[in-house]
Amino acid sequence: MKTKWLSVVCYLPLICGCSALSVAPTANSRFTSETVRLGMTKEQFVEQFGRPFKESFFRDEHGVLHETLYYKEFMGSWYAVNTLFRFEDSVLVAQEQGDEERLYSSGRLED
Repeated sequence: MKTKWLSVVCYLPLICGCSALSVAPTANSRFTSETVRLGMTKEQFVEQFGRPFKESFFRDEHGVLHETLYYKEFMGSWYAVNTLFRFEDSVLVAQEQGDEERLYSSGRLED
């Protein structure tokens, strides 16, 4: 009887802890398909989402101006996600997720 009780007491926190992780809130990106529309002008985009943390641009051999705006979002307190928006002649043509950055190390040695 004591063994059963001890087993319950030892495993209960483990089970509750794991189930709490599975229902933990997740952060959603502010760049959803409801808010970002292909064909938006760069001016409309920046007005809606603010200035990016980084920009790059070049003009191709046909004279088309290619611009990329980089936005960083913090997902919870552990990760930052970079989202890139590509414009051609100031019109949005693509959105893609860039790198995810781990903000804190667990302290373990990793590969």
